[in-house]
Amino acid sequence: MPRSASDPFEADLIRMHTKEDIAVARAMRKLNGKKPKLSVRHQTELRRMYDTGEYSFSDLAEVLDVSRPTIYLVPMMLHQPFLLVSITN
Repeated sequence: MPRSASDPFEADLIRMHTKEDIAVARAMRKLNGKKPKLSVRHQTELRRMYDTGEYSFSDLAEVLDVSRPTIYLVPMMLHQPFLLVSITN
């Protein structure tokens, strides 16, 4: 049999097995994606520290050993917005 005749069949077979494997992994709760950089406890503590007004985003990033963009994501994870206040002179 020519190679080109079997290729579509093999591609369909691979797709079918991949979908089955993903379904099994989801059912076993093993397909979770990327793990968060901060635990829920750390996120809550970060929020508490920020709300005191004593810490900047940079300070919080340094204390928790994460990047500033990670700090910016925490309110979205906690479903609470940070109030960004612009300071004008």
